[in-house]
Amino acid sequence: FNLRRTTTTKMLRPSLLRFARPRLTAGALSTAAPMGRGGRRVPKPRKPSLRDEIDDAIAQYSRLAPPAKTSSSSSTLQRVSKLLSQRGVCSRREADEFIEAGRVTVDGRVAKLGEKCEESAVIELDDTARGERARKVTVVLNKPLGVVSGQPEIVGAAEEEGAGRPAYAPAVSLLTAANWHARAGGDPLRFEPRHLKKLGTCGRLDVSSTGLLVLSQRGDLAKTLLSTSVEKEYLVRIDGETLAESTVRQRLDKLRAGIQDEGQFLTVKSVDLANENQLKFVLTEGKKRHLRRMCAKVGFKVQALKRVRIGHVALADLPVGKWRFLGADESFV
Repeated sequence: FNLRRTTTTKMLRPSLLRFARPRLTAGALSTAAPMGRGGRRVPKPRKPSLRDEIDDAIAQYSRLAPPAKTSSSSSTLQRVSKLLSQRGVCSRREADEFIEAGRVTVDGRVAKLGEKCEESAVIELDDTARGERARKVTVVLNKPLGVVSGQPEIVGAAEEEGAGRPAYAPAVSLLTAANWHARAGGDPLRFEPRHLKKLGTCGRLDVSSTGLLVLSQRGDLAKTLLSTSVEKEYLVRIDGETLAESTVRQRLDKLRAGIQDEGQFLTVKSVDLANENQLKFVLTEGKKRHLRRMCAKVGFKVQALKRVRIGHVALADLPVGKWRFLGADESFV
């Protein structure tokens, strides 16, 4: 059967297509793919490539390797000192000192400095550490005008020249035996020089404010008093204003709503009229010159500012410039 070059297989009848297929030789038969059902040839298996071998090795290793630790399991671990501070036992610095001295146990074993543990772990101080905690004192002072809460301040030209003496004395300088005021029901403690060691201020009062100031050897107490859950009550005397005026109510409403000043939003928990020339404020936060800035924004000129209560501890009848020990039956929270 002769077939011209210009003729395609589509022009041939189906019965003649078998003559156009190439004939298999004996050598070709040996290498051809085997026949399957229905006369279809089964393809030869493909030789594994390098990529296939790598994937198999990775799969085998993943079955043998232990499961990696997830971030959720490690996130529950906290430093022992941090947990002691969060539980109100002591400050983190005090906790590190106790841990370094071997006076802290975690689930019955002695803790190491910098150690982490589960939040549910049982952490305890030994008898020596608890005894040291019990001997630490907290004092309440009625701070007068012209006294700063912290370190002594030097102002004016004397500060620039590095000469002269401090312009304002620190509050701790008032803690003397002569200024000690015993409680009416008796005070179990007597003033000793050791009470002045490591005594820190817990919540400041500026130099032009008076009233309740707390100083303590307990480092965790400052954190507790700065918490937003502890109330601080103030009496503010307004100068040149009659609080019975009709505009006072509108100004008080502005104070209750909060004041935006110098990029900060200043708020109060409550503000009410105490008498004809005084306002009573209750705060749960405290920024620099907090109440003075708020009053100035609504047109109130502050003549005097006095803190009379922190939490459950009130200034009561403590004379100006005098101090007393915080009683065992007293608590701020």
